[in-house]
Parts: sequence; structure tokens; C-alpha cells
Amino acid sequence: MGLREQPKERPTIRVIRRFKRDKRATILAWVIVLLMMFTYSIVWFTAGWAAMKFVDTVEEEYELGERATGIVTLLKYVFAWHPIIVFIGLLMYAFVNSQRRDVRFDL
Repeated sequence: MGLREQPKERPTIRVIRRFKRDKRATILAWVIVLLMMFTYSIVWFTAGWAAMKFVDTVEEEYELGERATGIVTLLKYVFAWHPIIVFIGLLMYAFVNSQRRDVRFDL
């Protein structure tokens, strides 16, 4: 009888191991961005609700001038659209970091 061949490693396991080794930074960037988005949304909804209630109460209780009303309206719009701007920025950060390549090389 001859020598028995050792079973070869399945190709899918090799691919997964190579991905884990080569893409750890990519996975870490996406995990951090997703955690930041989750944390930001929780903080924004809890603190934002209280801030908007406060602004609504001030607007109802006090007679604000035309200029002050315009400023308050602008601040409400900025506060309302701020999460979308932050989420787009976080997604761009994760995408750019997942595309980064190591530029070091040996001569």
C-alpha cells in the first residue's frame, strides 16, 4: 500500500481565513461606524426629543420677534437634518477605510 494523501483544506475555509487575515481593519472600521451610528441615533432621539419640547415651549410662552423666529426655525431645521449629514459622513468614512490599501512594499 502506498502513502495515503492528506485531505486538502477546503477552498472556502482558505478564503475565509485569508479574508479574516487581510480584512481585519475593514471589518473593524464598519463595526465602529455601525456602533457610532447606533449610539448617535439613541442619543439624538432621547436628547432631541427633550430639546425640541423645550424649544416648542419657549416659542409658545414668549412672543419672539420676526428675526428670532427665523433663527429658531433655522436651528430646528439644522437639528432635524443633522443626523442625515452625520450618517452620510460616517458611511463615507467606513467606505474610504475599507478601500484603503497598504502602500508599504519591500524592495
